[in-house]
Amino acid sequence: MAFGQLHRFERDGDHFVIDPETCFCFACDDITRSVLEHYPQKPSNAILHLLKEQHDPEEVEEVVSELEWLRATKAILPKPDAKAQLEAFQKTQSLKSVSVELENGGKAVVRGAAQLLMSRSKEGATLRLSIQFKEADRLHLAGELATEARKLATLSGKKLTVLLSQKKNSEAIPQLLSIEIDSSLDVQEVVDALPKQGLGQIKKLQKALAAFNSKAKLIAEVRPQVDTLLETVKALHAQAIPVIKVDFHGMVEAQGGSDPASAFQAYGELMDWYAARLKAHDYFRLDPIAGIFNQIYNGTPNLNGESAGSTTLHVNAQGDIFPSHAFAQDAQFKLGHILQGTFDASALQPFQDLGVQTTSACMKCWARGLCGGGPAAVHHARMSNIRTPDPTWCELQRGAMENAVVAFNILSASGVNFNRVYAALGKTAKLSLFQMAKAAMTLHLGLRPIEESDAALLTKWQNWSEAAYFTYNESGLMLATQYDREMDSLHPLGLFQEFVVIRRDGNPLGLLKFRPEKLPGTATLWIYLADASQYAEAKVRSSFKQILQEAGGQQELKQVM
Repeated sequence: MAFGQLHRFERDGDHFVIDPETCFCFACDDITRSVLEHYPQKPSNAILHLLKEQHDPEEVEEVVSELEWLRATKAILPKPDAKAQLEAFQKTQSLKSVSVELENGGKAVVRGAAQLLMSRSKEGATLRLSIQFKEADRLHLAGELATEARKLATLSGKKLTVLLSQKKNSEAIPQLLSIEIDSSLDVQEVVDALPKQGLGQIKKLQKALAAFNSKAKLIAEVRPQVDTLLETVKALHAQAIPVIKVDFHGMVEAQGGSDPASAFQAYGELMDWYAARLKAHDYFRLDPIAGIFNQIYNGTPNLNGESAGSTTLHVNAQGDIFPSHAFAQDAQFKLGHILQGTFDASALQPFQDLGVQTTSACMKCWARGLCGGGPAAVHHARMSNIRTPDPTWCELQRGAMENAVVAFNILSASGVNFNRVYAALGKTAKLSLFQMAKAAMTLHLGLRPIEESDAALLTKWQNWSEAAYFTYNESGLMLATQYDREMDSLHPLGLFQEFVVIRRDGNPLGLLKFRPEKLPGTATLWIYLADASQYAEAKVRSSFKQILQEAGGQQELKQVM
């Protein structure tokens, strides 16, 4: 599918649409479906002429207006931004996470893995280290080594989240039960609070972790057999584990060259069950399904779905280094050895540019923003090439992504609170594109992110209007050079989110800045309108009121200042 096209599909008589570039999706009625057969290729007057015998012209005009409104807010059909795509691609080229196996006498291996993470993380400031062990009595040793790694990270100017993970094999199902410890917590304090039996008793673990207010949480990762997938997840959920990760692609990889249809069928059944739990307001995180919902909800397409060798590495108990745990059983992918101090950076090159933007089959696929190009280990298992997706797998994957779009729209219409789902792994401060675009359909005003093409407008507003400048600058002084002010206007700092306020015709009329505050449940919002008389317009005030209500609801804010 070429850039600038919407994907339309039908399920059980209902019709749905998704934009591959933004992941924004919606259900549509017969009129909208008819309009989308011609939109955006034909102008609105041509669409009105073509459909005048099928539908009421006023209703057709209203649908076109709503689609144009979504387009103006960048929810659908955004203009190609090669620079932004390149920057996003380049951000994936530094190491962010290392997993390492700890066995008897493996202290040096773990210490070396921590050093590897720090040395190859480049400018990355937020890192993850997973220390994996089999015996319960290894927990305290893992905690000591994690404490050492945390000190090393502090000296390196990094923040390190640690996972202490015990490998289990229950009924031949590979399972990893982990305690994820936030970078703000003392690792040893958490380990000392855990039961002496290690990670074996879930109820005792949950009770011990409750004191840390979700900054130390329990995560279960499983790779069951295809025929036991649903029952395995149900059993884990019955133990109130807040985050469950299914290694679905590992299941497919384990099938080798056999038909993966049975695995995708089981995946669909799991998605239906999870959607039913969410609809009943039973909130927990089940990946990879919840991750797909998150991409749709936040409008964050994933163009680099493979992290192996680019942002992640794995070190086995012997000290051998691999692109990820999925490749750890294949000697041809060995990159080096921790204890010997060897590392073949050239062997990583094939992994460095994996993703949608470098795979021709993905560039033509409507599901590219949700799939991210698929896992290299599955491609290698099925096609003997990490860069070549299996067409059969791709077709099944597209069906699974359509199932996810349908489920998301049903859940959204049912009032599911997706923030509660993602809170299991920490809330994002960003506003949801999906919710804001949906809300915009009823407003006279809308918001869209600031773009490089807004430079001239922002320069005028922020450099030559003191009101606009101080909306975005809290220093109280205008001492920066004009160039510095221009750069500052285009690149917001930290947790700040900046938007252009637009009318329904897409014309800009002001600026808005949003920042969550340190006091829980509060945020500050700055609003600037170029024409001061518009502050008093009833439609403008009503629209801002609804925008504030939507933003507050998404972030569970009690007070917006």
